[in-house]
Amino acid sequence: MDSQFGLSRVDVLRAVQDAVTLWEDATGADLFIHDEASGFPIAFVYDGRQATAQERARQRSEHRARRNRIDAQQQELEARTRRIVDAQESQRQRLAEYNELAASHNAVVQRWNLATSIPEPILNQLTAAEDRLMLEEARLTEEGRKLEAAGDSLSEDAARFRSTVEEHDRMGQALERVFAASPVLAARYLQLLTPDGRPLPGREIQIFQFDSPSHLQLVMAHELGHAMGLKHSDDTVALMSEQHELAGATAEATVHAADLEMLRVRCPEL
Repeated sequence: MDSQFGLSRVDVLRAVQDAVTLWEDATGADLFIHDEASGFPIAFVYDGRQATAQERARQRSEHRARRNRIDAQQQELEARTRRIVDAQESQRQRLAEYNELAASHNAVVQRWNLATSIPEPILNQLTAAEDRLMLEEARLTEEGRKLEAAGDSLSEDAARFRSTVEEHDRMGQALERVFAASPVLAARYLQLLTPDGRPLPGREIQIFQFDSPSHLQLVMAHELGHAMGLKHSDDTVALMSEQHELAGATAEATVHAADLEMLRVRCPEL
């Protein structure tokens, strides 16, 4: 077990047991025995394949983390937009109310201007109303200035956000180009043979690459199938298919009908 895989002995034993369980649950039979004394070894061989898988996983994890931050930024921008829109609507309503009050006040002032004199109480009322209108106008003007500044700031932040999204998308595309899907020998089952093809006692499973615990389970179960004498299946969804499209974090190991048929040919008593 090469420590660079980042797995403990418990992790490996769990992966082996999960792979064994796949076969035994599908057949309803006990197919394997864990025998540390005389069983065959499972070797984890670290090389460029796993190093590439780990680097791919690291960069994709960082890319997802950036996506999460971008999503949070988008939510914050949307919330700011809603607040500004609500504030602008509120100001429009207040401005409309102000204009109505100002028009009414001006009409009253004009009528009194036509009179020969204005009673002092009326003059005081008109003066107080004028002061209130001027104060409201100043408040509306200041709020408008702040809203305009907030809108400008939002527009600048939105532009920077769009640039961030575009850069993130370019990085994602570059990531997929660098780590484009290609066939990888993830593991192999080795059986020593005599010159005439008869099996010798020495045999071994070698694990080279996996992307996730579920992928390791798939790889392990596939190689245990070889250990039972099964060859590759032409059925692309079979566990014993030579290639698996979902050899990643979403890979799911399942024993299919084609696998069971191959095993029954190999072991008719099952």
